[in-house]
Amino acid sequence: MMSEDLFEYEVLTGENLSLQAVVDLHAISNVLSEFFDVPACTFVKNGFVFASALGQTSNDAYLKAFDCDPLSSFSASVGFSSTVDAETAKHLQSYAIPMIVAVDFDAEAVDILTQNSETILIKLISPLKSYKAFEQAVVTHTPFGEIRAESKNKIELDKNTFKIATKTKPTTEQIEDAIFAWKIAKYLSPICAMAAKDFKTLSIYQAQANCQNAVEHVLNFACDNSKNAVLYVSDDNLTEGIIHAAAQGRIGLIIYSGGKHLNMKINNLADKFNIAILTTGIKI
Repeated sequence: MMSEDLFEYEVLTGENLSLQAVVDLHAISNVLSEFFDVPACTFVKNGFVFASALGQTSNDAYLKAFDCDPLSSFSASVGFSSTVDAETAKHLQSYAIPMIVAVDFDAEAVDILTQNSETILIKLISPLKSYKAFEQAVVTHTPFGEIRAESKNKIELDKNTFKIATKTKPTTEQIEDAIFAWKIAKYLSPICAMAAKDFKTLSIYQAQANCQNAVEHVLNFACDNSKNAVLYVSDDNLTEGIIHAAAQGRIGLIIYSGGKHLNMKINNLADKFNIAILTTGIKI
């Protein structure tokens, strides 16, 4: 797609993109733009991000992301912030996948992936580093007027509002995982939760009526893998129920906005269970 106003991409194989394909392409590119300088992989279905990971190589990132939710990965679209190699292509070609988005593909990878005529291959032409400059405010038209919201992908963590709210201190690895999770959480539904560890999402649950349900589903899905992991919570204010659920899941760090004021009762409860709390000061 060539235009001065649009992020450029090329459809290597497949027909013109459907509306759903464009929605998935947008969701994939949102996440990839956060990790333009490291191999990243993300899976999307119906516009919802449900698995993401970083790795040493594109294949490493892919296998970690696929392992997040293998069942949902079937018939989902997938994106890469680095070049797709032949090894990755062989795995991708082994099951039904509607669309693969990447900054590039090895020639051998293209040969392998084009064996499935139903898979759309998209090469991102514009540099991912410049992606955020193309994002515009979201305008929703309603019978009551227009609703205008600035793009979330331009929001960045501010070191002046980034605080450890508990006496329990997180490890360096947990802080790095918290930042990784927060970058992905920007593109989830407003009420959601996520568990992450070792630059990999363990579980994502979104579009819920309350955060407690989202947290419980996330921890149930992550199961024993949640030990010492990071829990992202979308609520402005944590509840005792969320802390108790996190304690049962042996979570090591909770990251959330923190609301307007620190809740010392909640912070003390987290300390009781040796859970660190990181507040961003940013509502996303």
